[in-house]
Amino acid sequence: MRPYEEQRFLLASDGYTPAAIISYHYGKNFFVFGEGSLHARQDDIITDFRRFAGRDILIVKKSVPDMAQYAPYFNGVESRQFELRGVTFYFVLGYGFNYGNYRKFVLKPIKDKYYNIPAFLPHAPCYFCEKYFPEEPG
Repeated sequence: MRPYEEQRFLLASDGYTPAAIISYHYGKNFFVFGEGSLHARQDDIITDFRRFAGRDILIVKKSVPDMAQYAPYFNGVESRQFELRGVTFYFVLGYGFNYGNYRKFVLKPIKDKYYNIPAFLPHAPCYFCEKYFPEEPG
């Protein structure tokens, strides 16, 4: 994995648990790329996809990636596989991250699913909504 890091890839995984485990063992933060589960909301606190616009991202996966799921978010994508201790893993190498598409097709559904607080309930400001959707009422 280190040769890719040297090529200035941002490091990610497709879920919170793999991202947390890899971050611990690798010694560098891996963020969650994609919706993830409700646990990935912890990653929402520290990850800011706005800062990733135009950057290259390496996503570690445990299963063969469906490249059609990643293509809308990059100018180009490719997949590589590698073996570690007898287990096959995959990299999705995304070149030129398209934040606009990611905001529309990933972050907006996350907002609607996990951060849709009913107006009749009292609540504090929402860091996720303020970060990505400041123009929308929260």
